[in-house]
Amino acid sequence: LNRRLRSALERERPDVMLECGGERVEPASVEFARRIGVKTVLWTIDAVKDFPDPRLNNAAAYDYVFCGGTEMLHYLQGRRLRRPAQWLPFGCDPELHAPAPAGNGAAQGAQAVFVGSLHRDLYPRRLALLEEAAAACRLGLWGPGADKLLPPLKNCARGGETTPEQWRKIYSDAPITLCLHYQDPAGKLVCNQASPRVFEALACGAFVLCDSQPDVMTLFEDGKHMAFFSSPGGLREKIAYYLAHEEERKAIAGAGRAEALARHTYACRVKKILDTAVAG
Repeated sequence: LNRRLRSALERERPDVMLECGGERVEPASVEFARRIGVKTVLWTIDAVKDFPDPRLNNAAAYDYVFCGGTEMLHYLQGRRLRRPAQWLPFGCDPELHAPAPAGNGAAQGAQAVFVGSLHRDLYPRRLALLEEAAAACRLGLWGPGADKLLPPLKNCARGGETTPEQWRKIYSDAPITLCLHYQDPAGKLVCNQASPRVFEALACGAFVLCDSQPDVMTLFEDGKHMAFFSSPGGLREKIAYYLAHEEERKAIAGAGRAEALARHTYACRVKKILDTAVAG
């Protein structure tokens, strides 16, 4: 990978090299790009899940560092970066993430849906919250690990991995779309970031009910763009309330979609990256 990257940089001489991730491109390749006049940008994606994390050292090689979640800003404190790292959340693509026709049947009658990983060893908190949701409504689940779920969630499984077109239809059809973020099962590592699912679901016109993830709560307003809950009991209460208040739910979904399209598209994110790199 790094050999091919250096060959492409030498051949194309781009103005900017953007790496999304930070694990695979070696610092030597970044230094090579800088030597031939290419501005280098890193956009970290995943939360820190183990130490040592190579991104914490690799970030020092780049001209500019953007972080998908504010937890990475925390972990980069004290590192000798060329410039201070900046928070840059994920986003949506309006051409891909758009409402599907209502009543398309993709949610299979579920009142609340979750699409994402369902592996208990990685997401024990998520599955515990989904059990609470299953007790409060007709719940539909799609994602890796769905075939290994145990009761009561086994009865909620509707399918495994989904394509973007499939989950776009699911989000558009369901009254409530749940966003439940990853948290370190051991409770030692911080994860604040807003999942891409948040932006994608909003852009699809979904009513999003989200856990109280710090970055999401910074970007969106409770009861205006989406709804938040902070406890299992709060999750059950919010599900019951918004199922009973359809017009309010639809108004919030509309405002959430408008906010996502106005402020949180990938075009907005790329503009921020390029404006920063060019200005520097």
